Amino acid sequence: MKIVKSEPYQEELKAILAHIAKDKVTASRNFYTKLNQSLSTLKTFPYGYRPSIYYNDKNIRDMIFRGYTIVYEVHPTKNIIEILSIFNQNKPSYNLSRRTPDLFILPFYSRGNILPRLFLLFMVKLP
Repeated sequence: MKIVKSEPYQEELKAILAHIAKDKVTASRNFYTKLNQSLSTLKTFPYGYRPSIYYNDKNIRDMIFRGYTIVYEVHPTKNIIEILSIFNQNKPSYNLSRRTPDLFILPFYSRGNILPRLFLLFMVKLP
C-alpha cells in the first residue's frame, strides 16, 4: 500500500514541528523521523490501529504517537492509506479536516480547576 499525506495533515504537522522546535530543534527533527518510521508500518498493517473514535467508518483509524492522534483512512480498492490529520489528543483540529467528525469529545471543566474531570460525548448530526 502507498501512503498519501493530505494537505491538512501536512499543515498541521508543520505547525507541530515549529512548536516543538521553539524549545529544541533536534527534538523536532527526531519527532519527524520517528513519526515517519511509525507511519511506514501502516503499509504492512493498515488495520493495526483502533477504528477512529471521531468517525463512524471502519476504514478510518486512529494511530497514537507521542501524545498525538494521527487519523488515517484505508482505501483498500485504491491500495492507498491517506493520512488525514494529526493533533494533540486533547485538542483536535476539526476545521482543517476534509471530513466532519461524527463524534465530538468535549471536556467538562470543574470550577476553579483547569484539569478535565469528565469527558462528555455528543453525537452531532450535521446537514
